[in-house]
Amino acid sequence: MSRRRPTAALALLLLLAAALPLAGCGSDPAEPNHAAQAGTLPDPERLVPDLAFFEPGAALVDADGAKGAASKAHFVNAYLRVVVVDALTRLVLTPPVTAFAVALHTVPSPQPDGSWLWVYTWVNGEEEAQIRLRGREAGAYVEWEMRVSTVGFEPALDNVLWFEGRTAREGAEGRWLFHDHELAGNPVVAELAWGDDAGGEYLTLAAVAGPDAGDELTYRHAAPHCSVVFADASAGLDYDIRWNEADGSGSLQVPDYNGGARACWDTRQNDTECE
Repeated sequence: MSRRRPTAALALLLLLAAALPLAGCGSDPAEPNHAAQAGTLPDPERLVPDLAFFEPGAALVDADGAKGAASKAHFVNAYLRVVVVDALTRLVLTPPVTAFAVALHTVPSPQPDGSWLWVYTWVNGEEEAQIRLRGREAGAYVEWEMRVSTVGFEPALDNVLWFEGRTAREGAEGRWLFHDHELAGNPVVAELAWGDDAGGEYLTLAAVAGPDAGDELTYRHAAPHCSVVFADASAGLDYDIRWNEADGSGSLQVPDYNGGARACWDTRQNDTECE
């Protein structure tokens, strides 16, 4: 039997497992069992940037048809960059968010320390993956911890800490720290934070270890204004894309396009002078 690395395999197993309770298995797929005792799971949609404005074909060709497409260079450049951002965030965030949701759709058991423990096990022949989610109220916060065990993979994992963190305001704000078991000591390698402040709702994914340490990707939404900002710590460069989801206008400013100057598009996504 082929033995696969657990990191890639777990992502696949958790995605497959997610379909089971949400499709009707379990006692009540409509809502988590006893979730109220340990706080509320953040809405998964809140943990992924809303980039629907850049969906393929959404605004690439307007009433001007193909003739107008040639004047949309700024928008197209922004679109291509957003595609990468979207793929990156979903690759990183889908497995832990899915695991969190799957665990909460199982029946939890109370623990002596006042916490609640959810356990979900996926079995496929000799391969097995188990996720153990612990939630505990701590004042205004709910503290979370996710651990993973595997059998039939090389190397096997034994109750390894995957991520930890806390949420508040029924999941409207929070902070998760992700660990990498493939590195010595299972260190924290990334941080996810979300909430809202004077600038509107935000979602930030930051690298805290390794060659990308200090890099930070932030998505902001203050209707109708949205933005994606990326800070490249090693190069000392900042990239940003902004758009108005109501009227379709926007801009980008990145070091490797338009001479580093801000490039704007109008409400029809045609290139225009920046005001």
